[in-house]
Amino acid sequence: MCQLRLSRAGLAIAAIGWALTLSAPSPAAGPGAPLHGTGALDELGSVRDDLEAEGWLVHGQTTYVLQDHPRFRSPYTGPDSLTSDTRARQTLSADAVFGRRLWNGAEFYVSPELDVGSGLNSSTGVAGALNNEAFRLASDYPKITIPRLFIRQVIGFGGVQEHLDGDQLQFDEMVDVERLTVTAGKISVWDIFDDNAYAHDARTQFLNWALVGNGAVDFAADARGFTPGVALDYNRADWAVRTGVFQVSRDVNGKNLDDHILDGYQVLLEIEERFQLFDRPGKLRELGMVDRTRAIDYQTSYGGLTGVNAADPLPGFRRYRENGGLGLNLEQEVADELGLFSRLGWNPGRVQEFMYTEIDWHASLGLSLKGGRWSRPDDTVGLAGLVNGLSDHHRRFLEAGNTGFIVGDGRLNYATEQVVETYYDVALLKGANLAVNYAFVNNPGYNADRGPASVFSLRLHVEF
Repeated sequence: MCQLRLSRAGLAIAAIGWALTLSAPSPAAGPGAPLHGTGALDELGSVRDDLEAEGWLVHGQTTYVLQDHPRFRSPYTGPDSLTSDTRARQTLSADAVFGRRLWNGAEFYVSPELDVGSGLNSSTGVAGALNNEAFRLASDYPKITIPRLFIRQVIGFGGVQEHLDGDQLQFDEMVDVERLTVTAGKISVWDIFDDNAYAHDARTQFLNWALVGNGAVDFAADARGFTPGVALDYNRADWAVRTGVFQVSRDVNGKNLDDHILDGYQVLLEIEERFQLFDRPGKLRELGMVDRTRAIDYQTSYGGLTGVNAADPLPGFRRYRENGGLGLNLEQEVADELGLFSRLGWNPGRVQEFMYTEIDWHASLGLSLKGGRWSRPDDTVGLAGLVNGLSDHHRRFLEAGNTGFIVGDGRLNYATEQVVETYYDVALLKGANLAVNYAFVNNPGYNADRGPASVFSLRLHVEF
């Protein structure tokens, strides 16, 4: 295989050049004109609408993220420490989505994706990792994968209908409010679970892993963030309930999935309640997780042993173990164009997290504001804070000098990890956005001896 190595400048130029080409504005567009373009994006949009009318869905996107941080205090480092010197890193993703209506209520989707780059320190050193676009499998050359390949069947029960806006994974269509949706195939569990209107998409909203999803729930995934499974979603006007069974990783943070599906698996159950608070819409989602993975037990597996890497544990201590997790997820419109969100999460912290990150309890709170108040209705500004913590068993494991697959400095002066993130996302043209982002990280990797760190990010996103 030809391995094309891309420089930082090459990645940036390629991403920005494609964005500007796709988003080229009409020569007749004046300063006060609405966001639109008569370049390739408009042409692709017109073709896309014609295809959708014939039962085909075609979408695409590319996202480029550049991150860097100044030097910060670091008296010592370990295998999974966030590097203290300046280390700029970038990621680039580009994917296409193809959908096809099959029979009544049935749709098929496939999404090839190209990825290249890595997060800061390969997305280790901070439990609330800093770029959700950065997979843990870093690459200096482009890799093409098929992260999504699934069938969706919607079974309507008649009565009142509602409109579903089209997006990257959804036809624009009318459906029965009371319906059962069955999804089977390879997906991200976040396609169905733990959704939030204000914090769930690193390509357009917050970048931090623990703001995109609940950090204390070990969501099933391979090291690129996807897994096969089956999910059921029953919807009513004021509530919904959804559940799913998914394949888990064979190894800690592994790219290969466990083919012993009766021994290793994950089950998710979520209840969504919809309500009005002071005539403003809100949603509360209650999530539960149970899984079995070939994990270690922090309390009994290693006892007082030191120097153990949990990402590659001794075979004698690996066995199928049960784990669980609970999450609460709130979104609430506060005023016109202003939304509030919050997540709370907890897991026992005795069995190691296996696939997502190393957080045993989590709390986050944030605001998202559209720019209509300053005549920029397509801009968004966000501000959020989060706190991550460890169980006593997990903390003692790291204090003994052991390392996990996300955090581990070789020793630990424990403190909760605290992150504040803010961003301003500017709509350049229809379908093209540029965001500047700042994150303040206190006690990175739960270690009061290191940090705080300031992380600056630039994100360019184009979609059609």
